Amino acid sequence: MEEQVREETWKPLWNFDLTDGRDELNLAEFPLAAIANRVPQGQKTLSFEDQIWDEGAKQKVSRKLTISGSDQFGVPTARDNDVLLALIHLTKCRTAFREPTVYFTRYELVKFLNWDDGGKSYRRLEHSLNVLASVTLFYNRAWWDLKGKSWRNRTFHILESVDLRGRESVGAGEPPTSSFTWNGTIFASFAANYIKKLNLEVYFQLDGAAARQAYRFLDKRFYYKRRLEFDLRIFACEHLGLSRSYDTGQLKRKLEPAFRELERINFIKPMSRDERFVKRGPGAWNVIAEKVEKQIGVSVEKELSTLAAKLVERGVTRSVAQEITSQFSSNEIEKQILAFDHSVKEKRSAIKNPGGYLVNAIRTGYSVAVPNLKPKAIETSKSRETVPPVVDKIQEARRAYWENVSDAEKVAIEKNAFENAEPFVRAGWERALESGSDILTSGYRDTIIERELDRILASDPVLKQAS
Repeated sequence: MEEQVREETWKPLWNFDLTDGRDELNLAEFPLAAIANRVPQGQKTLSFEDQIWDEGAKQKVSRKLTISGSDQFGVPTARDNDVLLALIHLTKCRTAFREPTVYFTRYELVKFLNWDDGGKSYRRLEHSLNVLASVTLFYNRAWWDLKGKSWRNRTFHILESVDLRGRESVGAGEPPTSSFTWNGTIFASFAANYIKKLNLEVYFQLDGAAARQAYRFLDKRFYYKRRLEFDLRIFACEHLGLSRSYDTGQLKRKLEPAFRELERINFIKPMSRDERFVKRGPGAWNVIAEKVEKQIGVSVEKELSTLAAKLVERGVTRSVAQEITSQFSSNEIEKQILAFDHSVKEKRSAIKNPGGYLVNAIRTGYSVAVPNLKPKAIETSKSRETVPPVVDKIQEARRAYWENVSDAEKVAIEKNAFENAEPFVRAGWERALESGSDILTSGYRDTIIERELDRILASDPVLKQAS
């Protein structure tokens, strides 16, 4: 029987609330991927293990997860893990975990993941879906069966099947073009409500794969207590996926950036190195994390100030942008934005997480020398910044037009934009894609789309006069 999607439930994934994401609790306990975007050639297996106290059985249980990749697609990487969370969120938004088969468009997943809308991203997405469909998970007394209240052995693929089709647009009320079906074991856990909330807005703001995995794992464990203490090696190697070949000093150095990120987003309490890592005996260390009472990203206002909107345009999440504009002066924020934009324009920075980079620069007062640049005059109140009227009119016209077209029309506009782009601009976009620099690629993409919007609005007499 052909599945149909009700018109009111079919809206693009990015229009759903990122702060209201979900995570399956078994999947958050051990890493499902290598803690990198690439794995050594020929590596087809990952394994993680620990011991946990089983309150029901009144004994310790040795748990182990083995991840076996296929010859063609290998084991999952950190990027595949991000795709997995996007699929869980998509399932929650589109079916409320009532159906194992979920429909989607490749465009909405690429945009949701904040990847560039180019061939490389679509190939990357296809590869991730193939990885999730082909990898085999072997849980040895490590899969918690909520109904049976016990640790079970389970062997399964993550996705049972994937039906990935062409890049057609989807109109309101039409069935989506592609679909995937969850494996029965995972979907049964979804249906049993063995899931928890996960703030995806915060998750995707984190830069490093270790920070993202730590956020998922600690967010699960903080449900039981606010202060957590783990064996350093078990925490780092078995729950985050750092190499077991690292010595204690290396593990600490690898963990410190992840903890700084979690401190930056106000998720865990800041600690000194001596407070974070505590020696309990010869060669034995513990690591400590304490949850902060109030976290960011819980409530998001619908309207943004102009300055907050500028931060959002550069990759900062809405909630963090609002927090930043309430804590720091407009002049300081504008200085950092100008320095950031100059660095991008000069192509000196290939920043993996531009939003996180910019937020950190504002919070730490990081100074970048930018010759001959001065911030625009800004009123001390929360009123609108002073901007050149011509630029303001053009930007407002673009924004108003873009916000009032349908998602299907946006797809068509982007397609035409790349077809009509000047050869040198498109060549720059392609070079940026090959370089792997998300910030450069995004900058070129925005320029290409803006020029297409200018062509569309060329008949507007106000815009003609302004230009």
